Amino acid sequence: MNSRLIANSLRSLKVQNVSVVGSGLMGAGIAQVAAQTGHNVVLNDLNEAALGKAQAGIEKSLGRVAKKMGDEGPKFVEDTMSRMTFTTSIEETAANADLVVEAIVENLGIKQKLFSDLEAAASAQCILATNTSSLPVSAIGANLKVKIITYS
Repeated sequence: MNSRLIANSLRSLKVQNVSVVGSGLMGAGIAQVAAQTGHNVVLNDLNEAALGKAQAGIEKSLGRVAKKMGDEGPKFVEDTMSRMTFTTSIEETAANADLVVEAIVENLGIKQKLFSDLEAAASAQCILATNTSSLPVSAIGANLKVKIITYS
């Protein structure tokens, strides 16, 4: 499959449901921006405490944005937060996702296991993406059944 065909196929996708695995600073930021732009978001982490911290951080960040919006600020925060769900379940994370973005620890084995679990739980049309900063994308996806690995 050539890159032009892939690019044209991606343009026609309608991504409405975004899931993010990893609720640290990067993952929470990705989730927040997706929710702010009207997407339904599921934010996943291994434990409830991490999710609680992420939720509080997102609410604080949205509050700062809302202050600049005047009277529309509170509705912006409420609408954005209403599009977000927080869970520790990979199955719930992948169930309705059009796009899953991974933002977890930079450990190849852990990322490979996560992608294997996501592939099993997500629909065949779901896009699985990584936010890796140091690992080869081809290595992360090496054990997947379906492989269309692109990066620029």
